[in-house]
Amino acid sequence: MMVTICGSSLLEWLRVVMMPLAIAGLGYIVKVCVDKIERRRTLFEVATAWRIEVFRELTNKLNDIYCYFNYQGNWLELSPQQATDRKRACDKLVHVNYFLWSDEFFAAYRNFVSAAFAENQGPGRVFLFRANVERHRENPRWEESWADRFVAPSERITRVEFRVLYKKMLELAVRDVGVGTLR
Repeated sequence: MMVTICGSSLLEWLRVVMMPLAIAGLGYIVKVCVDKIERRRTLFEVATAWRIEVFRELTNKLNDIYCYFNYQGNWLELSPQQATDRKRACDKLVHVNYFLWSDEFFAAYRNFVSAAFAENQGPGRVFLFRANVERHRENPRWEESWADRFVAPSERITRVEFRVLYKKMLELAVRDVGVGTLR
């Protein structure tokens, strides 16, 4: 026995009424999923742009330190105070953004800093540069008071050692921030 509603069979009525409802429900589910994917993509893009900006700022400051220790690029433009400011800015960037970095990067950064700078000189004293003070005396802007900011010759780091530590640290920063995957 066939049930009829207003002259139509129940199956036909279900087809006419329920099919559009099912399609609308499926469309709603698809829209929710697409919106969720879009939000994740946007968040990923914002996070990636932020990570790249942190990386860019850090590497620009590290490059100044690299130049200062290797007597290249803008090294003659930097006073010990300006190089100190760059180092402190790097420390802040690394520590404020600690969640970006792996333990391996932190270790490489600490190795780099310990090798390049003699820290913990006592209360109220700034760190010393483990660079060749004689090369820095070639700077036309040299002030004799700057000599106190450099270690004794026996405590210097060689440029070769410095480059190895610098390169290792940057490779890990590239990996941790994810900019190496952009190639």
